[in-house]
Amino acid sequence: MLCAEDDANRLPDEARDRLDEYLEKLIANEQAFLNAGKSGVDVRAILRRCSMLPDAVEELSEREVLRYLRFAVDMLARHHLCLSSTNHLNDRDLLAFIVDKVLPEPVPIGPHPQGTLIYHDCCPGDTVEWYSYYADEFERNEFESLWDEPVPEQKALVSDRDKWIELLAESYRDEALPTFEE
Repeated sequence: MLCAEDDANRLPDEARDRLDEYLEKLIANEQAFLNAGKSGVDVRAILRRCSMLPDAVEELSEREVLRYLRFAVDMLARHHLCLSSTNHLNDRDLLAFIVDKVLPEPVPIGPHPQGTLIYHDCCPGDTVEWYSYYADEFERNEFESLWDEPVPEQKALVSDRDKWIELLAESYRDEALPTFEE
């Protein structure tokens, strides 16, 4: 039985060097993800500098909510962070989620962020809320059999923004991180 190391040893030197370089980058990015406080980017500081971090989301007009939300989602995407499972939130709730849950932690970018995306799930798959909005029939039946309790009532999604958020993040995937003057 062959192992991956045997396969790597059969590669030409140039290919082995590229594989080693790729693995080094992968490991460095993984370490940065696990230690975001040391090597992450604080997007809050950037948003504050651009006057695009609201003080109180609940006091904003609908127009202001859209302006702040678009800017925040774009800035996160530029830093290779893609929000997912946002369709159950209205615009104001998503902006509040970003301000309260996403921005307090540095974006865990690695030293080699180009070509990578970090997904931040706004509705984790192990929550009752996820079963209410995103679970298909098979998953809902599985919930009932595993937990021996009724599955949460199916609720309608309020948006279809996940598509454009992912397209936006994908458009920045291969770009270098933005720089902002102090």
